[in-house]
Amino acid sequence: MPTDHPTSKTYLLILLSQSFAPAERILEGTGLARRDVDTLDAVDFSTVQTVVRNVERYSNDPAWPAKLGSRVGITSHGTVGFAALSAPSVGQALTTFVRWEPIRTPGYRATTREQNGQIAISVRDTTGDPTYHRAFCLIFLRGLETLIGAIINQPCQGQTTLALPGTPANARRALAEEFESTLDFPETGDFTLRVPKHLWTRPSPLSDPEAHRLNLQKCEQIVAERDSTATLDLILQTLLRQHFEQNVSDRGEPVPPPTSGQMADRLHLSERTLIRRLKSLGTSYRALIEESRQNTAAHLLTDARYRVADIADLLGYQTPSNFSRAFSRWFGVSPGRFRLVSRRANSLTH
Repeated sequence: MPTDHPTSKTYLLILLSQSFAPAERILEGTGLARRDVDTLDAVDFSTVQTVVRNVERYSNDPAWPAKLGSRVGITSHGTVGFAALSAPSVGQALTTFVRWEPIRTPGYRATTREQNGQIAISVRDTTGDPTYHRAFCLIFLRGLETLIGAIINQPCQGQTTLALPGTPANARRALAEEFESTLDFPETGDFTLRVPKHLWTRPSPLSDPEAHRLNLQKCEQIVAERDSTATLDLILQTLLRQHFEQNVSDRGEPVPPPTSGQMADRLHLSERTLIRRLKSLGTSYRALIEESRQNTAAHLLTDARYRVADIADLLGYQTPSNFSRAFSRWFGVSPGRFRLVSRRANSLTH
């Protein structure tokens, strides 16, 4: 069932500004009038569910969620959007968005896996509300397309693939007109975006490591304010970032990242419980360490004070060659090449 976290009112305001259905129909059964929405700080999840059902009922457009996803610009996602746009690569931007968007829009879990030369992002429902889940997935996946397009400065037309399970035959043409990806319509399964590896590893011309780091810290602050209601993966991301930042700020010997057992002890969990809970969230402790290493490496490579060997030490690699191999797998280029491209991009934007 859904979390107690509220949802940003931004999405409701944009929805009300469109012509999918009259405002009074959209807000039917919520106890809200149009003028009330402007006074809200956020919208409780039950209201969001009611609104989605209303639009589904009163709109004659089966592609309304995809259209809404097109109109919700990445910067409308606040800190999460800015963190994604400033990430070092297309894949890191998508990973950032998928990882942190639950602090604004609860009700889903996403998994990322490599398969046949592609990276697949699959979205699963945690609300038990199929109407909401379908609408959310269409909005969310269209938003991911928009993010890719913003980074590569062109539509991702035909470069990516979307699986939209359970789509009625009479809705497929309308959806094909809204999405940029090649569409598949399986009978069952997860809503999934597939991105080819060469696009996933493509460095971003919008990369700004300092802005990325600061916006991730803002995301983490939101998690900290929620305390025990935050999901375990976001808590661990915060702790791992703090670990690597401590390595950078200290002048002593770098400390390897904590093991899953050590982190479990810190959180007063058994290691088995930590592993099980992360698996239920579609991730693993190893994947979280790798993601934190990616972010830290991209940030440090923009600072000429740090050699590649220094960065390898700070991230807990035994040799620079091990780090370089991992980095090339993450970003599709060597650390040296990434540093050169980042400098050129920075000189063009400043």
